Amino acid sequence: MTRRLRAGLSVLVVLLAALTGCLSMPTSGTLTEVDDPGAGESEAPADIVVRPPQPGESARDIAVHFLDAMEASPISTKVAREFLSQEISSSWDPSLGTIVYGSRSAPTGAGTDRTAPVDVSIDLDDAGQFDSRGSWLGPLSKTDEPLQLDLPMVREDGEWRIAEAPNALIVRDAWFAERFDQVSVYFFNPAGEVLVPEPVYLPSGDQLPTYLVSDLVAGPSPELADVERGYFPAGTTVRPVTVAADGRAEIALQSDSSPPNARGAELMLAQLTWTLQQVPGIKYLQVTFNDGPLRLAHGTADQVPVKSSPEYDPTGSSAPSEPFALRDGLLVSGPLDDPVAVNGPFGRTRLGLRSIAVDPTGARVAGVGTAGDRVLVGPLRDDQSDTAKQVVDGATDLLPPGWDLAGRLWLVDRRAGGALISIVEKGRVRPVTIRGVSGREVQSFVVSRDGTRFVAVVRGPERDVLRQSRIQVSDSGRVSATPARTMPFDELLPSRISDLSWSSPIALLVLAEVTPGAVEVRPLPIDGSPSSGLPGGTIVSGRMRWLAGSPAPGEPWYAIGARPRSVVDSAGNELSRSLDGVDLRTLTYPG
Repeated sequence: MTRRLRAGLSVLVVLLAALTGCLSMPTSGTLTEVDDPGAGESEAPADIVVRPPQPGESARDIAVHFLDAMEASPISTKVAREFLSQEISSSWDPSLGTIVYGSRSAPTGAGTDRTAPVDVSIDLDDAGQFDSRGSWLGPLSKTDEPLQLDLPMVREDGEWRIAEAPNALIVRDAWFAERFDQVSVYFFNPAGEVLVPEPVYLPSGDQLPTYLVSDLVAGPSPELADVERGYFPAGTTVRPVTVAADGRAEIALQSDSSPPNARGAELMLAQLTWTLQQVPGIKYLQVTFNDGPLRLAHGTADQVPVKSSPEYDPTGSSAPSEPFALRDGLLVSGPLDDPVAVNGPFGRTRLGLRSIAVDPTGARVAGVGTAGDRVLVGPLRDDQSDTAKQVVDGATDLLPPGWDLAGRLWLVDRRAGGALISIVEKGRVRPVTIRGVSGREVQSFVVSRDGTRFVAVVRGPERDVLRQSRIQVSDSGRVSATPARTMPFDELLPSRISDLSWSSPIALLVLAEVTPGAVEVRPLPIDGSPSSGLPGGTIVSGRMRWLAGSPAPGEPWYAIGARPRSVVDSAGNELSRSLDGVDLRTLTYPG
């Protein structure tokens, strides 16, 4: 049965005030493209002038032209509001969300009486929704099923008007893509130690800095309360952000709350610098709070470079940039054509390992024994405790482990009854249940370095699926996880996924076989959105089985094969000849 969107239901909380759509623009009807004298000099989309309701239009025309009017450019819903009845015109709030769709059907409707109410319906293909912050919420209909938009009509002064409408901007995806950018809003992990990027889609142009800061001061979504936090005082608002010719962004914050203390101001400023450094042209921040300078531990936030606060980097400010592997049983690192053994216990003693994971702070190493039943943990380099200690014994089949920046070691044991997920923290092993992953057949998993995302490849009878959970940490330090959501990438991926890694803090890297003699390495957005600006997949020849990737910018990925022995990097270079003695299955970046 077709899913129905009854106009006026606020079940769709999607975004307009922060978002726009991309879609192919109509060249007829009520839309008119205006010549742009700067065409060729600017990437800004062309202006689109939309017409208000015309005398004598049918109910079906009103419905179609209402959708057309929401694709005004610059973004405005002033004309679209004129298609609504007087009763709902003032209460309609398209800033609550955005619905995007690929194409739409011709309108249909029952009732022909000139005075009786008429229901007009339009099917929207490939419809999806964003919330009021610009976060992708997911598709609104199945792949083979359109979303039915119902627009009841009434007569006012002899003309048809819409009696109910969703509180959302409703636009085609091509229009949306031309006018919205994917950016990240940065919050902190619960401990306030590392930044967490949240991808959002916001209108491009001069208003982007204001939208970004507005998202920041609003704080994280309520459902992410134990996943991340912000440091702006409750009730904070922001005036429109202005950017001067010298690259200085002026941010005026207002709040009834007291100004933040020095620590709070530092963390608030880190959120601002990391978020606004994505806007071209911004070099410095000048931040005021209640019309006075924002006070820091040392001075005020008068001219803060936007490239500040590297210590809160979500990829780890001290994470080693080169990969690690086992060579002849010893841990080595450095350039792949000339790796050297580390000077800690894993680099001096053959400990009988089949996989390793290096702490992204560069302090510790975890290794899984050859039988997959035990885990050893020890220092990466020499220190006062120059030994590797066994922290897990009696497991069944441990996947390669993963670390986060909070010092938690994540383990997945593939038992006969399904996967058992656990963490090793402060020497203790604690189980973590993730609905949708625990107890299933898990092929591979990754944990984000910021410690807020867990993604697994779960095997199904006909195809593998990617499932993501958000990691929660309570005030007492208890670690839990949200139920895992299936990421909607079936159409982009083959039925079986070989391995999983990171491409950036907000993008995955997936290895999947496309033919018996070739694999594809494809980046995928962590939010599951269809429009992320990521490059397409890369085809690599050979029977590649493993993947080594990093979330840090500029670091290459490696696709690894077992038979024949081979490794190919993201530039297409075949490197196996220079890797004598290296166990390619263990090749990994920190994390």
